[in-house]
Amino acid sequence: MPKRIILVRHGETDFNKGKILQGQLDTFLNNTGFEQAKKAAQILTKEEIEVIYSSDLKRTFQTAQIIAGFLKMEIITTPLLRERTYGDFEGLTKVEIEKYYKHLPFSWESGFLDSVSRHFKVESDKDLAKRVGKFFKMLKNKHKDKNVLLVIHGGVIWSIFSILNLAVKIGKNGKSIFANASVCILEKKGEGYRLKT
Repeated sequence: MPKRIILVRHGETDFNKGKILQGQLDTFLNNTGFEQAKKAAQILTKEEIEVIYSSDLKRTFQTAQIIAGFLKMEIITTPLLRERTYGDFEGLTKVEIEKYYKHLPFSWESGFLDSVSRHFKVESDKDLAKRVGKFFKMLKNKHKDKNVLLVIHGGVIWSIFSILNLAVKIGKNGKSIFANASVCILEKKGEGYRLKT
């Protein structure tokens, strides 16, 4: 198992700014996103990272490129770390989805996506966890006692926390810790991991 797994969400895109579901749409960082990635890179220069993995979608790869430039390292990309696909909902805001699909029982926090996954081609929590779990199995076997950086997506971070049985902490402003270009460090503890605070 890696000694540390460092998670970085990609920087901001115009879709993030407009609260549009991106899923696996291949969007680019905006100017704010590039600046956020640079700040994350400066933080990460102190972490003795030994390998960098990134989703192969542009917004994560652009973020990883900036970080790798600071660290003078190579990037390994993989589709296993792509964001959850939102199927028919990609490119729409939650407000637009609720407007266009009035017949659906909307409750974004209580398994709504799982309930509509098959009909609207949305990747379920179970399928996302299976995909991310496949990557994690490789990671644990290949990078024993290493410091590994993953440049990924918000949904993938949630899935990793679920796979590792870690609670998601909420910040003072009521938002999760997974803001754009946020840095989250998981340290090995026994057979699992704990969130470094």
